[in-house]
Amino acid sequence: MIKWILLSFGTMFFVISVGLAIIITLNPPEQEAGESLAADSVAADTVLTPLEEMTIRLAELEEQLGTQSRRADSLQQLVGQMETSKKARTEEMEQMKSTIAELEKSNADVKDLAKTFQNMKVEELRNILQQVDDDAAYKIYANMSNRSRKKLLLGLSGTRAAKLTERITN
Repeated sequence: MIKWILLSFGTMFFVISVGLAIIITLNPPEQEAGESLAADSVAADTVLTPLEEMTIRLAELEEQLGTQSRRADSLQQLVGQMETSKKARTEEMEQMKSTIAELEKSNADVKDLAKTFQNMKVEELRNILQQVDDDAAYKIYANMSNRSRKKLLLGLSGTRAAKLTERITN
């Protein structure tokens, strides 16, 4: 879009320059028959003045064009950085969604396992809990009903039951 604006400014400047040149060429300043060579010199200065003004204006427009071009480049670079940042954030968000889904599935599995353990007797629990680490025992405990929690604690050795109790209270 900025390129079109810059192209429009350049085209407009060119058309104005050509138009003024045509007007000056077709309509020279009128001179009286008796004017001297000095009058011709003044007329030449009059013709050069608009040309000088146009040259100055051209320089100003070229400077503005350069400024706009640098600004457009800067904006394009900023857009590129923002797109890169957006892509990184999107990837990070997808990773988090995947992790959340895995955790939800794991939590559902632990809840199902806790329900199964609730229906077991203390001796059955003891045989299984001897093979399970403390983290797994804690997760199962956290997903059991209050009545079943007692059975789980009874199924653990005294030392492991004490560790689990400390973990729960902290």
